[in-house]
Amino acid sequence: MDLTRRLERVRREERGITLIEVLVTAVILNVVLFAILGLLDVSARAVPKDMERAAAIQESQAGLYRMTRELRQAHEIVSGSTHALTVNVLVGGAPTQVTYDCTAPHPSVSSYRRCTRRVGAAAPVLVIDRVVNGSARPVFEYDSATPTTARYVRASVIVPGRGERRQDGDYQHEIVLADGLFMRNRDA
Repeated sequence: MDLTRRLERVRREERGITLIEVLVTAVILNVVLFAILGLLDVSARAVPKDMERAAAIQESQAGLYRMTRELRQAHEIVSGSTHALTVNVLVGGAPTQVTYDCTAPHPSVSSYRRCTRRVGAAAPVLVIDRVVNGSARPVFEYDSATPTTARYVRASVIVPGRGERRQDGDYQHEIVLADGLFMRNRDA
């Protein structure tokens, strides 16, 4: 008797799983798999846009840093406005006139401007691309009414929060990059 009960118990434990259990498990696994694949697809489409956005912001930051680093070395402001600044900088002991102008039109988007650097009468060189600053939002602000007497200059560029390839859609906000500089050889 004891042996018969053991055999019955072993047979019950070895029954396995039913077809309905297999189908329910397969459906649940498919739902989970499609959810994971959907997340991976969204991530794969977002990564290039995010990388392009980060590169555009990094290029603008580098351009602003280059601009303010050179302007810190200026010993005289020749002329200035809200979107352009001309200074004298000593290069090899000789005064050299450098102009930063943020009014150059962008070649592909009419609402954007470009900041350029010109040394003397040479051709301008691009420093910051895709600047959004309009006439109401100045690039250069001075601590005095006359730019040529300013001791402190604030440089602020506004760039779009998206990359060059994508003109619509994501990242409609703007990013403000700002830096300030005290002019050399000015009395406190």
